[in-house]
Amino acid sequence: MKQLLTSLLLGLSVLASAQNDGFQYPFPYNPDGNSDGYISLNDMLDLLSVYGQEYPQSFYSDTTVAVLNLGRMGAHTCQAQAKQAGSDWRIPHVSELARFSPAAVNAIPQGQYASAWYLDRSNILVSSWSFSVATATYDPNYESITRADSSEAYNVSHNYNSTTYVTQNKTCFLVSEIRPEFEFSFCNNTSEGAFEVCVTEKLNNGWIPMPGGNGQFLYQGFWRIVED
Repeated sequence: MKQLLTSLLLGLSVLASAQNDGFQYPFPYNPDGNSDGYISLNDMLDLLSVYGQEYPQSFYSDTTVAVLNLGRMGAHTCQAQAKQAGSDWRIPHVSELARFSPAAVNAIPQGQYASAWYLDRSNILVSSWSFSVATATYDPNYESITRADSSEAYNVSHNYNSTTYVTQNKTCFLVSEIRPEFEFSFCNNTSEGAFEVCVTEKLNNGWIPMPGGNGQFLYQGFWRIVED
């Protein structure tokens, strides 16, 4: 039963909502819906309200970036959503569009197009960052971006439109970086031979020496990125 509950909480994290806008912040979803410090019956009732619904194609992440598709809305609403999402999420800048496009195509429901807001070089919200399903007749001089499941490919472009109304509905993408986790260790031995063996083993296992080691007292700290 505990394993089933855990699976449900993880699998439905994007669907659960505790705010009027339909999204739970901070993202990802916190199963403690009423913030009382316990996962209790009331939290389970929130979960059961969305149990059995189709998992949305609105979020995608890889090892470096994440993209959340909040749907179509006006520029003012998109900016408010970005602020509410917290400092880890933002509307993409024009200089970031190429970087986030491969992830964004996976956050669009299959078969649909998107015309999204982005920030121009003056950090003004403009449109549009456009995604359209590629066709066989598309100009071969352009390279399309294929979804991770290889189901379809998209042509992606951006075009500054100075006449776009603030209240016009465009797709609101929020983007973020995936920050690596770090682990730390050290060598601190009583003999020089054992210290050298410890340091050699750490280096062979991918540990990186930290500054401030002291060979005289046989101490050296290490760090490395946690691998999945």
